[in-house]
Amino acid sequence: AYIAWRIALLCFCGGALFFGHFWLFSFLLLDFFCQNTLLATVLKAISAPARSLMMTFLGAVIVTFVYAAVGFHFFRYEFGDYCNANILTCTENILYQGTRNGIIGLSSMMHTVMPSNEDWLERLFYDISYFVVYGIMILNTIVGLIVDSFGALRHEQEQRERNLDTQAFISCIDRKKIDAVAQAQGISDGFAYHETRRQNKWDYM
Repeated sequence: AYIAWRIALLCFCGGALFFGHFWLFSFLLLDFFCQNTLLATVLKAISAPARSLMMTFLGAVIVTFVYAAVGFHFFRYEFGDYCNANILTCTENILYQGTRNGIIGLSSMMHTVMPSNEDWLERLFYDISYFVVYGIMILNTIVGLIVDSFGALRHEQEQRERNLDTQAFISCIDRKKIDAVAQAQGISDGFAYHETRRQNKWDYM
């Protein structure tokens, strides 16, 4: 993956220099995700649950398609131009228009209804249920997957640092045993002596 990314950067530079597409230079900024450890952690936290995220996105599309089918059948004229062609076009418009607004939902795409309207209860259930299922449950699932991935990476890093502090890097001997043996031989900081003198990790490279 690293080599493929370097080849892609080379292609971006070639396209910008030889074909005059200088906007391709902007892709070079993405290399910060490889050079900076914090940004690399962010990228890894997003890419680690990639399969779960893709399945969640697929579920979101399926749910939207079902709501588009219901809306196309019962509320086609209230959607206006968004759903006057077919269910697929209605699905595409809901995915785009319904998610780019400040509040996730269908109300911004449909005609306003009041309690005095005949279909007010149907619209109430239709609009609010989509907001709950898509805007709350599905989107929060996506956020939860990424947050859990961050937590797993942080736990893994803490575990690695704990192992480096409590065990020898090469032999995995417990630090207390090393300190006890070193103290019996009159060495004050036995673990540091063991890691730098007896089993320096760079000597094994």
